[in-house]
Amino acid sequence: MNKITTYSSALAIVALTLTACGGVMDDDHPNTVPEAIRITTSLNAQTLTRAAKLDEQATLLSKDNKLGVFVYKTGTTTATKLGDNQSVSYGYANEEFTVGELTASGTKNVLNHVGGSQIPYPADASNIDVYMYAPYVASVSALNAEQTFTVTADQNTTTAASDYINNDVLWGEVKNNTFNTDVDCKLSHKFAKVVVNIKFGPDRQGSYSDLANIISVKLKGVYLTSKLNFATGAVKDANQVTTDHKDITFWLGDKPTAQATDMKQMALCVLPPQQTMVGTTLEIVYQSDPNDASTQVTYSYTGSSTEAFTFYSGKVTTFTFSISPDGIQNLSTDITNWDDGTTTLPSTEHAF
Repeated sequence: MNKITTYSSALAIVALTLTACGGVMDDDHPNTVPEAIRITTSLNAQTLTRAAKLDEQATLLSKDNKLGVFVYKTGTTTATKLGDNQSVSYGYANEEFTVGELTASGTKNVLNHVGGSQIPYPADASNIDVYMYAPYVASVSALNAEQTFTVTADQNTTTAASDYINNDVLWGEVKNNTFNTDVDCKLSHKFAKVVVNIKFGPDRQGSYSDLANIISVKLKGVYLTSKLNFATGAVKDANQVTTDHKDITFWLGDKPTAQATDMKQMALCVLPPQQTMVGTTLEIVYQSDPNDASTQVTYSYTGSSTEAFTFYSGKVTTFTFSISPDGIQNLSTDITNWDDGTTTLPSTEHAF
């Protein structure tokens, strides 16, 4: 399985809730015993969410996926005696959690702390700062670090298509949370998502189900690696991290029916935020007769000689193209928030 590559160095927002496990408190018997932190996670299935793959947008996080959690006293980011809630150096660095079973309501997953022990609040009733990220990287030892993440180059293999969650880098924080109270930490997408929709041009006759004969969609020569700062959530443009370029192959989405008028979310990929090189090409390969290789046509779309593609952290860039014997035409380019689908950057529309 081609999972995201990591080195020691984001349906829809994923909401993570750290919940105090209910203690009793009254005037005669004040409860100052620190309670354990319990984590749950939910997913809004109505928007463009964690995964690029369409059928994963209607589910909660996949069971057994891993997340990393940092917990410190407010204002601190290091601890010399990790895991000792009695100490002034209280802190938990990169604790591993896995996604467990659904809650009774069926709207959230419970996250399980690996190892079985629970994370308590500070014994001295200090407020806490909490940081979370996914996917989990075991080698991380400090919050004040940049971690390298690299997405899968070929996202259309069977294994890659089932593992998009590992290409979607997430991060969130909660500052100055009151002792023994709930913590609501919302994780945001830190990489970019690209969607390609495809139509037939007006001079192309036939059923739209023929769009099922799209062979591949690629971005030629893009950056696959970026760095995330766990303390700030800042993610670098990939072109500032590496000079290595590779083709990225999109996952091909749901196949159209004969009644379809276009191919909605035909092809999708997750990649680091970046400004690509001038001349970067988006390539669509179409074969009108699946049994005859001689009918295969390659369509190439490239920006102007002074223009490069720009893909933004936490944004979805959606291209809509028409293809026909006369070539390929960009009908529109839309840029929206990955978290809620709202438009935040100017979009372009072109005459058909």
